Amino acid sequence: MFTKTILATATAAVIAAGAMALSTAAAEAHYSYQGGYYATQAVSVPQTVYKTYYKTVLTGYDDCYNPIYQQVPYSVSETVYVTEYQKVFVPYAHYGYATSYGSQY
Repeated sequence: MFTKTILATATAAVIAAGAMALSTAAAEAHYSYQGGYYATQAVSVPQTVYKTYYKTVLTGYDDCYNPIYQQVPYSVSETVYVTEYQKVFVPYAHYGYATSYGSQY
């Protein structure tokens, strides 16, 4: 009973932390700072993936001169492009006047 309570509490804490992280990330996506703001940008990043294939090779002959075949593994590398997201700071453009002041000036 005690372990079920601990497990339920830990699960609730993980769910609450995930919900908080999602709400914070959504709020930060368009949060403006003095002189600029952060935007989310999709970047294509290359990653190397190794694939294993098998080929059949002749390894020898038995006592009756029948061929013996064996499957041998070999690896082939491929480059795949994966989309990752990163935050980029975008500064405001100041064309001789201040754009970061409020309407009270």
